[in-house]
Amino acid sequence: MTRRLDPITLLKAFAAILLLQAAVVPFATADDAGSTDKEVEAAPADDKKLPIGQLLELTSPITDEALGAVRKTALELQRQAAKEKRPAYLILQLSPGSSQFHHVYALADFLASEPLTQLTTVAWVPEDVFGNNVFVALACQEIVMHPDAHLGDIGRGESLRKEDQDIIRSIIAKRRNSKVTPALVAGLMNPSETILHLTGDQGDGIKEKRIATAAEAAQLRDQGVVISDSKTLKDQGTPWKISGAEAREEDILITQSAGSTR
Repeated sequence: MTRRLDPITLLKAFAAILLLQAAVVPFATADDAGSTDKEVEAAPADDKKLPIGQLLELTSPITDEALGAVRKTALELQRQAAKEKRPAYLILQLSPGSSQFHHVYALADFLASEPLTQLTTVAWVPEDVFGNNVFVALACQEIVMHPDAHLGDIGRGESLRKEDQDIIRSIIAKRRNSKVTPALVAGLMNPSETILHLTGDQGDGIKEKRIATAAEAAQLRDQGVVISDSKTLKDQGTPWKISGAEAREEDILITQSAGSTR
């Protein structure tokens, strides 16, 4: 299910998330059953280059209906953005709850698809989200979290099935979000992984930071890579639930953290 937020809430969301440096022109879609959208006045002529956007709240469980609503809104946003030469943003507010894997996979696959290259997709996580719903956030181009919210533990204390892990890796491999790396995702899918934040010394004072599994870190050392610092982000056997504050401090997963849109 989805719930469309009214234009005032949309404006607050953009302001809180700090995605845009200027005012945002809300995007109005065609009337939908159960929609709470209010009529939006036409933008003045000098607003032609301001961004347009829509915030959709994805309630749990995520279903085919949610996929349909997201697809419709995303494609309409992209068409309008191309026509008016505006930036376009689709913000998906995730909520706690459980969803079937095939439903979140269908939505994640759409979000990572090539037809959406002119649209910036943003996952907004204002509260704790665990389980399959996390997959949707990982497929977006940007993730914004409340500092106190947590995201992760996709398998809810257990490792995901290998076939499900392979599906998630195939979406992440498209690298829609540079903050979401294969090693980071491995830690979110599999409690048995140890995840490290490494600082490599490339010489001449050049440092490189990267997220790695324990196995990857060992392989790097075997290859002669100088690791000047190693910090454990996740211990083996512990489900990984990353807070917005931790993600910001470690410069992982999120674009930025923000307060509530309410």
